[in-house]
Amino acid sequence: MNTNIGYNFEKNGDNKMIKKNISSTDPSIEPKLFPHLFPDDNGYFDPAKSSITLAQYFRNRLLNYDSRWRDDIYYIFYAYDRMIRERFFRC
Repeated sequence: MNTNIGYNFEKNGDNKMIKKNISSTDPSIEPKLFPHLFPDDNGYFDPAKSSITLAQYFRNRLLNYDSRWRDDIYYIFYAYDRMIRERFFRC
């Protein structure tokens, strides 16, 4: 289920800001929603490139030595919501 959940602003070649939709099925949704947790735009979950499940990925993030993910209450709710959606729509 593809849902528009927000907007992101990116610069184009002319250095102008362009408003872009953030889709719930976008594989790079995490850096767009949480740029403070992914400052270099790397390290997010991409199911096409990953050998672990989404549940394993979130478990690793929340139990990681680096506490920035578990300290961000919005990221915890995002992780829970994404897990529920994946389980619901997988059936």
